[in-house]
Amino acid sequence: MEVKCTQCGGNVPVQLEQGLATCPYCGSSLFVSIREGYLHYLLKPMLPERDIEKVLRTYLQRLERRSSFTIKRTSMVFWPFWQTQEGEELGTFIAATHPITSLEDADILSGDARPFLQSETGDVWVEPPSERLEELIERQGIAPTKVWLVHCPFWAVNYEYDGITYEVWVDAVRGKAFADELPPTFEKQKDRLYAMAALVIFGVFFLLGVAGSGSIVALLLYAAASIPLYFVVKKMIEGVMS
Repeated sequence: MEVKCTQCGGNVPVQLEQGLATCPYCGSSLFVSIREGYLHYLLKPMLPERDIEKVLRTYLQRLERRSSFTIKRTSMVFWPFWQTQEGEELGTFIAATHPITSLEDADILSGDARPFLQSETGDVWVEPPSERLEELIERQGIAPTKVWLVHCPFWAVNYEYDGITYEVWVDAVRGKAFADELPPTFEKQKDRLYAMAALVIFGVFFLLGVAGSGSIVALLLYAAASIPLYFVVKKMIEGVMS
């Protein structure tokens, strides 16, 4: 079986069971469906690993979360998307089961696109498309005149925030972050802080009231307790504000 390369027009031999084929004339990589071939592109990563912490900090601060966190693990992955053109309308559809739901609405297909070459991905994982184009067209009710398969680079990041691990995917082209679960907001953290502080203060002064047998003794105990109590509450507030 042969298909026409949509880049140079050359004949590309393929096997029916194959999903990808490389043009022997121009080197373009094609995704092969039962009906015809489609150009297959790769977006070049632009965001270095060293900048992930800055991107994540900005992302959390914009969503009113604290900037204090610890990155536990990062790994790059190329994820597939279908891009379609119907008249002047462009559509973007995720082409594999998504690990992050918000990627469904990702408008990310921009950047340095080049014909897909496996040699350019190195050891980075390339997720194959699991969404058949024919099924996508039927489900979306579209009749595209052009179709591309685009593999987009992402940094998959696991980070620890207040002892809990979260996952975020960062578009390695534009630095946009995507996540399904986020740490609690600053307001919720403050509510928790005030509740803890109130409980500590109530407990301390309750014990002092029980222990104090006279007014002078109780006064001295209250005064002695105020100093360490002040530093405990101060430390708790600094922990939330950091």
